[in-house]
Amino acid sequence: MRWRDLARQGRHRAALRAALAQGYGRLLQGLRGQDLLLLADAARLAGDHRRARKALLSCRRRFPKSGPARQAAFRLGRLAFEAQGRPGEAARWFRRFIKEAPGSPLREPALGRLMLALERGGKKKAAAEVAGRYLLKYPKGAYAAAARRCLEAR
Repeated sequence: MRWRDLARQGRHRAALRAALAQGYGRLLQGLRGQDLLLLADAARLAGDHRRARKALLSCRRRFPKSGPARQAAFRLGRLAFEAQGRPGEAARWFRRFIKEAPGSPLREPALGRLMLALERGGKKKAAAEVAGRYLLKYPKGAYAAAARRCLEAR
């Protein structure tokens, strides 16, 4: 079975094994943007964060002004924050995503995650500024309670 089919079925470890057997480096050079995102998701969900990051960076490099490249920025931020414990890097990727994709439905979670990454990275003042922006735009959003706590803590 092909790695794409396995990934779409949620069989992430098997998908990653199939992609590795096919030649991961070759895939990074030849896949379209959406397929690179799918490959990155399969690697991340299989627990291979290094390969997920490689696929996302390949997408950004090869398709710099595309929708998949913007999605890759969000996913790089999520990966850096959640899986790799690198809040500074996460904040940079979330900022980049917000700048590149202002109309995206992922803007709200990107802004909330940016606030959390700044807070976790010790940038309390910057986190509070983002929290204020978040509450103005998304007063009932998924990160509203965290934004209020962030503002109360300063």
